[in-house]
Amino acid sequence: MRLPHPRTALFGLLSVSGLLSLSLVSEVRSAELPAAISWNGAANSSWNNPANWTPVRVPDASDVVDISSGANMPVQLDVTATVNALRLGTNSGSSTQTLVIAGATLTLGSNSTVRPNGVLQFNSGGMLTGSGLRVEGVLNWLGGTLRGSMTIAQGAALRFAGADTKILGDFASVTNFGSVEWSGGTIQGETYTGPATFVNASNGVFQLAADGSPFSRYFGNSSFDFVNQSGAVLRKSGSAGVNNFHSIAFTTGGAVDVQTGRIELDVPATTLDGAVVSGPGELRVVGGSLTIDGDFTLDGSTLTHQAGNLVGGNTNATIRQTNGGAFQWHGGTLNGRLTLAAGLHTRLAQDDHWFSDFAELVNNGTITWTGGNLIGYTFNGPATIRNRAGSLFLANGGSALSRYYAYQPAFFIVENGAEMRKTDSGSSLSNWQLQNDGLASAQSGNWQWNAGGSSAGTFTALAVGVFSFSGGTHTLTNGVTLNGAGRFR
Repeated sequence: MRLPHPRTALFGLLSVSGLLSLSLVSEVRSAELPAAISWNGAANSSWNNPANWTPVRVPDASDVVDISSGANMPVQLDVTATVNALRLGTNSGSSTQTLVIAGATLTLGSNSTVRPNGVLQFNSGGMLTGSGLRVEGVLNWLGGTLRGSMTIAQGAALRFAGADTKILGDFASVTNFGSVEWSGGTIQGETYTGPATFVNASNGVFQLAADGSPFSRYFGNSSFDFVNQSGAVLRKSGSAGVNNFHSIAFTTGGAVDVQTGRIELDVPATTLDGAVVSGPGELRVVGGSLTIDGDFTLDGSTLTHQAGNLVGGNTNATIRQTNGGAFQWHGGTLNGRLTLAAGLHTRLAQDDHWFSDFAELVNNGTITWTGGNLIGYTFNGPATIRNRAGSLFLANGGSALSRYYAYQPAFFIVENGAEMRKTDSGSSLSNWQLQNDGLASAQSGNWQWNAGGSSAGTFTALAVGVFSFSGGTHTLTNGVTLNGAGRFR
């Protein structure tokens, strides 16, 4: 059975949003064709020497080539060649059989296999074309180009090493069910006439063993995508610095395990339902966008959104935590609706935080606001911060809730059972409407609310605290309580 053409395989993964979805890719092993010509290595290591083959001739486009025994390993592909199929290595035993592609092109006409004892090596200047290569052994990718599709089987290994560029050409795809290690040299998408993709499939592990940027793109006409499926792991370990993802769209429904340092995203990035960030390190968004679809769990890790768009991709978009995971929003723009689950500690700090039209931040945990203005764009629709029962919004240094356009309102809501609390000694000015049906306390400093609102909860001002209802119309309904030794004005 033939594996699908890379274009078919790729387009079968496209979602309506234009990003690669995480529809699970199944591992398929095709039946092997019988060999027609075999390596004996009687003369030297040259592919182009007829004396090295049985029968005595150089393989041609009709041949199924077997390299599973013989002398003068590794075999050197020293001429551009086209074959029907390739069988490299044996299924068992202690010896390995190696083919090196350097400075030449090998074209495969049908499904081919690097068996468990086989080693395929790409060097700079080499090229492999054709669809359906299955690696069950080892692929050492030191340079060169793939134009076609490749599967790394469970138990197999793909190693990106050396400083040379590794190229995924138009319509190229790599699907990993095994183990990938990247230690140097960018993986470059040359997407001039068609897309390229790398899928880390269920049970696959992609390890970042060095700092730096693993991916780049030479032409940007078509998409270049990295997909980390449910059940797969992208792991950073062994280096305490930074890995940057740029020039490649990033989608994960699996685990991003940051054991050391941090991973930075400056691309269109999407987390699908069930995605996890784990480990003591940090995932940081420094540009582009982060779209959260469904549950996204921070398992002992820190997510920092520093710049770009933060998007609630659907109404169920939720950030959760286990083992002390934390969320830091240091800048950028919220689009859509994003829920912060109970137990999650979110820190709003540093740069301004923008809320686009109809954006809503729903707090079920604890938000600590220490810096940066909270700005509602509010040109076509309102912006909302909603604090649910059991939540806490702690203002300890934030300066203003403002609106860039005043065509539509912005709402700060404290539901029954929730609390907002100001603890710093400065003045916080709000041009958002206040709806307090829970507890609002000014333990220090001055809360100034200038846009009116309607409240039925409790306001508390301690001795050094001030609540200023200083603008708009504030409706305090029956049941409102004003208490404390501070001032209300």
